[in-house]
Amino acid sequence: MGHGGGTFVALSDFHFDPFYDPSLVSDLVRADAADWRRLFERSTVASLGAYGADTPYPLLASTLKAAAEEAPDPDFVLLTGDFLAHGFSEKFAQQVPGAGSGAYQQFVAKTMAFVTAMVRGAFPRAPIVPALGNNDSDCGDYELQPGGPFLSGVAKLWEPLLGRVSGSFEQTFPSGGFYSMPHPTVPKLALVVLNTDFFSSSYQDTCAKGVNLAAEELTWLERTLETASRSGQRVWLMYHIPPGIDTYATLQKGPCPVTPVSLWSTDDLTRFWQILARFPGLVKVSFAAHTHRDEFRLPPGGGYVHVAPAVSPVYYDNPAFAVFSYARASGDIADFKTYELDLDPKRGGGTKWALEYDFQQAYGRPAVDASTLREVLRAIHDDPAVRERYLTLYPVSAGQPDLPHWLAYWCAARVFTPAEFTACYCAGATSP
Repeated sequence: MGHGGGTFVALSDFHFDPFYDPSLVSDLVRADAADWRRLFERSTVASLGAYGADTPYPLLASTLKAAAEEAPDPDFVLLTGDFLAHGFSEKFAQQVPGAGSGAYQQFVAKTMAFVTAMVRGAFPRAPIVPALGNNDSDCGDYELQPGGPFLSGVAKLWEPLLGRVSGSFEQTFPSGGFYSMPHPTVPKLALVVLNTDFFSSSYQDTCAKGVNLAAEELTWLERTLETASRSGQRVWLMYHIPPGIDTYATLQKGPCPVTPVSLWSTDDLTRFWQILARFPGLVKVSFAAHTHRDEFRLPPGGGYVHVAPAVSPVYYDNPAFAVFSYARASGDIADFKTYELDLDPKRGGGTKWALEYDFQQAYGRPAVDASTLREVLRAIHDDPAVRERYLTLYPVSAGQPDLPHWLAYWCAARVFTPAEFTACYCAGATSP
């Protein structure tokens, strides 16, 4: 691979479930994280996972092995959050009855250490850039203690992953779970990694004790973008929860007139757009996850949000990861390929990884950027074949494409507030 083009890997929403084989749990509680792999290898539970369940060890190992085979020497690896399974504390309480909060915190820390070590083992040389998801906490889902032991423990685990230059990581990650750093390969490009837990409309301040963490982080973001802009840099943003509408939760509420569910709180979203509007053209691309769907969003201020599908099949999606090709000189993204493990029992049920699609081939576009994605969005609206393709790929080819609600997915890619979504979806928007 010459200087011109490089590759990188994006993995998201591992939601690793160390409780998948209950017979191992008491040994896991006693053992160091370094011994976990040996314990999991002993398990007789060999299935690579199932729809409706989070990621067992065989699926985690299989995903990382497949990713390392498809991209044996990537320039870097992006991890867009949610390392821990859903309902982690409930599962722990059920399988380790009577354990105190100290034992629980220790188990969470070991799980984070184990998943981190697995990723590092698959990609021993590449810088690995992680973001926190809403499940990544020993305090609770959508809860986090700023400056607490969980963040300082994860900081020690993650700083060695980042490579030679870790930017603001040491200062800002232990206190708030966000940081910025120089891009691993592209000159004059900054990678700004946000903790969107604080922006979430589901965030609960049970462990932060009244500090307005979202406001502090947005102030930091504004300063960071200002510095980048002044020094002639461009920016990639990376975070777990994308801004905009939670399409799944909104559709669960029934037909129009529906009250759309927003992924971020209104105030934080408004301030975020105001900050980005101060620096037009600065942010080319944002990498997000969380919805477990393969989608994109086109923010009002330019650039685009690539929303990565999940490794966990808990929301009836097939496990997936993506390999991107990009220009090392500019950071421009040429293409990406999504690989899937089809878990459908009718099609062999989770036996081998395969290429699901290649963006350039699937959509007939020469590159991945805001303008080509606007063309794809127009085609989804106007061309039933492209529409069906997008909605087939959306849950990583699991189940039937949700064509009756196609307009909801289309609107979610282009508008970001409940009022805009209602106008787009319920008024049956006709113009792309």
